[in-house]
Amino acid sequence: MNVGSLKIIVCFLSLFIISGCAKYSPRPLLVPSSCSQNVKENKKSINVRAMALSDSDCKYYFSRRVISKGYQPVQLYIKNDSERTYALDYRDINMKLENNYAVAKKLHLNDLQRFVAWAIPSLLFWPLLIPGFIELVLVNDANNELDSDFSNRVFGSYDHFVIRPHTVGNFVMFVRLENYTPELHLKLVDQDSFEVLNYSFRL
Repeated sequence: MNVGSLKIIVCFLSLFIISGCAKYSPRPLLVPSSCSQNVKENKKSINVRAMALSDSDCKYYFSRRVISKGYQPVQLYIKNDSERTYALDYRDINMKLENNYAVAKKLHLNDLQRFVAWAIPSLLFWPLLIPGFIELVLVNDANNELDSDFSNRVFGSYDHFVIRPHTVGNFVMFVRLENYTPELHLKLVDQDSFEVLNYSFRL
C-alpha cells in the first residue's frame, strides 16, 4: 500500500469517527410514568406529572449528561382537559430555575479543543487537518441545534407558560444541584378567574 492510499484511508477513518461524536441527537420527551402516586396529581381536569431525570435519561433525551455538569433536570408534564386557560410562571415554582441558554452553553461541545486535537498530529501528517476543519463545522452545527432544542423544551428562569384548553405541555426544568430539593411545589393560575391550583410532589 502506497503513502497516498494510506492517507486516504486515514482521512476516511477520521471522518467516520467524528461523524458519530460531533452531533446532537435529541429524542422527544415521553410522558412521565404514572405508576407512582407521588409524581402525579389531577385537579379540575388538569393532570400534572413531575419526575426527576437521571443522567442516563438526559443522555437519551438530549444526548448529553447533565447532572455531571452541576444541574438536576426535572421533567414537568401538564395536560389540560378543561375548558379553562391556565398559566405557569417561573416564580410559582419553589426551586430556583436556571436559564435554558446558560445550561445549553455548559453542554456545548468545545470546538477549539477538538480542532487542536487534530491540529497537533497534523504537524506530522497534514491530511488530518481536513477532518479537523470538518469537525469544527459539525460541532458548531451541533451546538446550534442544542440551543434551538433547549429554547423549545426547557422551562427556565423568567419563563411564563400558558396552557390552553385541551393542550399539553411537556418540558424540562434545570436546577443547580445546590438549589435542588426533592419536594416540588408549584401553582397554576386560571387566566380568567385567577383561581390558583396548588400542586405538590415528592420526586
